[in-house]
Amino acid sequence: MTITNVRTPRNSGHDLDEGFFFSEISLSVEVVQSLIKRGKYINDEAIDGFFDLLDKCQILNDTYEDKDLFFSSLFITSLLQILPNNSPSESNYADKFKFDIVKNWYSWHGNIFEKSKIFIPINISNQHWAMVVVYIQEKRIQYYDSLHWNYGKVYVSIVLKYLEHKWLQLCMINLFHKNSWNLVFSTENVPTQGKGTANCGIYVCLLAERISSRNNYADMISQILDENDHARWFMTYCLAKDKIMMGAER
Repeated sequence: MTITNVRTPRNSGHDLDEGFFFSEISLSVEVVQSLIKRGKYINDEAIDGFFDLLDKCQILNDTYEDKDLFFSSLFITSLLQILPNNSPSESNYADKFKFDIVKNWYSWHGNIFEKSKIFIPINISNQHWAMVVVYIQEKRIQYYDSLHWNYGKVYVSIVLKYLEHKWLQLCMINLFHKNSWNLVFSTENVPTQGKGTANCGIYVCLLAERISSRNNYADMISQILDENDHARWFMTYCLAKDKIMMGAER
């Protein structure tokens, strides 16, 4: 993913008409502007691109877990066959659940139950980004939301149901015991993104990076709310360099 054509955003007054172009994917002008402009929501292309970089870090850097899976932002909407501007409720998600659509996704990774963690970004009604993390070996499914919206029970239950179906698909010898999983519908000890901001997608990406690299996320909010938009430039720079900046590079 090497840049082949770009106008430097900081020196151009954000007047981007060419965008970031990569050998494998291209980030459109709209995506780049959403990353570098304060108050803009970042979309699924930016989040998926950053998650792909986190996946690559497992190979290139031993600071990261080598058995994490990073799902696409399309996973939940495909699993439920819903549009991004709709969200499931506790009463109707079971009817919308379509495991067959996603049953072979990530099959090239082998048995997902031998992994460490699964990161799943969630688009809620095209208004907000949240994330579910599955801690496979600990048998814990945890919902992270920078605004503490009350969707944790729904999405954690959806992911648990997916895991049950995946277990059966893989013909595991033992039964899948749903009651043995710890379901965490709300994570109170993580920082919030700040009211009146559009940083939920940034929050999801940075939180995934911190958890995957086994780093503390206590100072993450200071980066997100930094007046110089450090977190947004950090993400843009990582995507441009095709790697996660580490240590002094940040």
